[in-house]
Amino acid sequence: MWLRSKVALVSQEPTLFATSIYDNISFGSPEATEEQVHAAARMANADTFIRALPAGYSTSVGEGGVQLSGGQKQRIAIARAILKAPKVLLLDEATSALDSQSERLVQEALETVMAERTTIVVAHRLSTIRRANRICVLHQGRLVEQGSHAELIQNLDGAYSQLVALQHSPDTGGSRAALDSGNGLAPKAKSSSEASDSTGATVDSGIELAEKIPAKERRLFGFLGKRRKNAVAPDEEMGTSPGTVEDAQTSKSNMSRLIALNAKEWPLMILGSIGSAGLGSTMPALAYVLSSIITVFYSDGDDQEQKANMWCMIFALIGLASFIFGFLEQYSFGVMGARLATRIRCMLFAAILKQEVGWFDREENNSGAMTSMLGTDAAHIRGAVGDTFGIMFQNLFTFAAGFAIAFINNWKMTLVIIAAVPLLIFSGIIQAKVAQGMSDESTSKDAANADQVAMESFRNIRIVQAFNLQDSITDLWERHSTADAMAKSKRAHVTGIGFGVSQFSMFAVYSLAFWYGGQQVKDGEMSFDEMLKVFFAVLLGATGASNAQMSFPDAHKASDAAKRIFRVIDRVPRIDANDNAPPPKGGMVGSIVLDSVTFKYPNRPDVTVLQKLDLSINSGQMVALVGESGSGKSTIIGLVERFYDTAAGAVRIDGVDIKQLPIRWVRDNVGLVSQEPTLFAMTVKENIKLGRPNATDEEVREAAEHANAAAFIEALPEGYDTLVGDRGASLSGGQKQRVAIARAVLKDPRVLLLDEATSALDAENERLVADALEKLMAGRTTIVVAHRLSTIRNANVIAVMEHGKIVEQGTHDELLANNQNGPYARLIRLQQH
Repeated sequence: MWLRSKVALVSQEPTLFATSIYDNISFGSPEATEEQVHAAARMANADTFIRALPAGYSTSVGEGGVQLSGGQKQRIAIARAILKAPKVLLLDEATSALDSQSERLVQEALETVMAERTTIVVAHRLSTIRRANRICVLHQGRLVEQGSHAELIQNLDGAYSQLVALQHSPDTGGSRAALDSGNGLAPKAKSSSEASDSTGATVDSGIELAEKIPAKERRLFGFLGKRRKNAVAPDEEMGTSPGTVEDAQTSKSNMSRLIALNAKEWPLMILGSIGSAGLGSTMPALAYVLSSIITVFYSDGDDQEQKANMWCMIFALIGLASFIFGFLEQYSFGVMGARLATRIRCMLFAAILKQEVGWFDREENNSGAMTSMLGTDAAHIRGAVGDTFGIMFQNLFTFAAGFAIAFINNWKMTLVIIAAVPLLIFSGIIQAKVAQGMSDESTSKDAANADQVAMESFRNIRIVQAFNLQDSITDLWERHSTADAMAKSKRAHVTGIGFGVSQFSMFAVYSLAFWYGGQQVKDGEMSFDEMLKVFFAVLLGATGASNAQMSFPDAHKASDAAKRIFRVIDRVPRIDANDNAPPPKGGMVGSIVLDSVTFKYPNRPDVTVLQKLDLSINSGQMVALVGESGSGKSTIIGLVERFYDTAAGAVRIDGVDIKQLPIRWVRDNVGLVSQEPTLFAMTVKENIKLGRPNATDEEVREAAEHANAAAFIEALPEGYDTLVGDRGASLSGGQKQRVAIARAVLKDPRVLLLDEATSALDAENERLVADALEKLMAGRTTIVVAHRLSTIRNANVIAVMEHGKIVEQGTHDELLANNQNGPYARLIRLQQH
């Protein structure tokens, strides 16, 4: 704990928690003042964009920081490290996600932070670490060279000089001037454990080596498996939160829909009903036998033993019948409930996956809430329609059979007791209403938030431990859990009153039965034997009624759960990926036009991200988007993938508005490689095959070769069958990125979207992957989002973006020749100094 309090880490993939920006920065030093938090944000060049957000520092970043761009997330992570004021600073590609201007400003801020601090920098961009006291070059897990920049560059045949040559060669578009005059820090590789000077910086800038991968990891192959086709009902208010969207079929009971979904299980329903009826009838039968045995014990006849033996045998037969009927009930309704829960989960999961990206941006639809719905809500439904349904059916038979036996033995006493039955019914209604009014709906949000905090803390355990956030995260989790517990405590008090009323009513009926039965025996209207039979029958019948009422809360939990689940299942997404419109004939050509596009994110309608933007991309062209973080570059990629729809204007592919094209067809023809590579917890081969599931193993290997991934994959313990771990945790950042590129290569798309696709690669691999991507881009429309301008010099069109607008566009040479002081020229100069 003490050690980690003195060390701060900024990783290549920034980690944020689903809370406010202020909270995320203050995690660096929970006791920091507001002014200190703001000062750290200013040093990280984050204060300006934060204040421009709708709620400023109180803006929620969303799950995993989804509401922010990669550069914005990185600046918040850097502000968090600055606020910590550590003695040791670890920078693992800390500025890789930043544009040139932000990188320069943040590097200056980090240099201030690094003063008098031991700093270890992991870097691929060698121009950023020229000032390091010591540069350590790693190759295949060994330290092959170390020294200052000036010392290492003198050895022209050394590993460092070769890396420098790679980065200023024409292939990579680098600049010797940029390297020689570079300042600051670094990006990518894994931190060196080599000792450094007491206040100096040590840099590990070697080539990636495959890390050892655990043999067993949880797989996700089934998770991505078969999709179920569902009919959905319209959602009138798709922009509102789930709490305000009414069920599309309010006139139809949710429970009725559940039963209808289980209609195919009618044989089990019949068997279960027979079992419930039989088991429910055994209790009143037991009452009849019990009263008869008591009568036998009070008789003086010579056949007392014979009668006692007979009734004992009947007792045993009732026990055997209970076994048979109990098995039928539990098996039938248990299987029926389990199948319904599976059916509901499949429908819900398919419905969740088909929702548009904007729906997931809303706080109430975070992964914790969705996981809870798939798990807890489905379990509530299973219990109510399965086990609870059987128990209620059984108790209703107990009630009916008990009163039937009582009526046969003495109708007067039975009618008197029946007159009191409304009291039982009334108490049951009160309990049901109380349970309905205090349902889990009111507590589900706090429970989901607690689940979300737990999931994020487990997923980002390295950051939690690196910043000693165990106590802070625990406090945050306890706040949500305490709110949930308080709501449930209030519910428990109220439902307890309802349960007490129910129990009082039942014993009041017992009292009435005893009193009236005693009067009848006293007056000679009925025998003691008849009174016992009526009383025991009524006693067990009333118990059945009471037990049935006790199942009401479970039934209402299931009803509330069904309401939440059907709300998602019935919702028609604004952007439906499952539309069945026929694709255009002839395939996609690949021309793209953004015509006066204005865009605002659905959950931030007050912030205009793109403002009447015009951009024309011819088929086969490579168009590069450059500019500061948050200028709207990645938003354009999201619009081309149709993750979102425009607020005004249109995106056209091959001259057709993208809204008129089948989404599945569009996405089948578009390949995306993001800045933060996404891998699933399955094998390397399965991750690559997501690009084209029917691809052969040989095609997978060829795609890996193109992405320069084959060598490290084959060096893994199980090669292509190696599990990559949760989110690819067993691979380095560069390895994950190359697997993601191989996936895009295998897809063979008509349009290729590269969002900082090579930012995680070292110089050698960047050159090789760039060559592979150039081959892949041949004849394809390509949109490249880039901060490192050396990677897009050969683009047909370079569009410079500022504040959601294109302020300049043309080729590299045109932009430099036409306007020496233009935005692009300024960006070039920033990266050369």
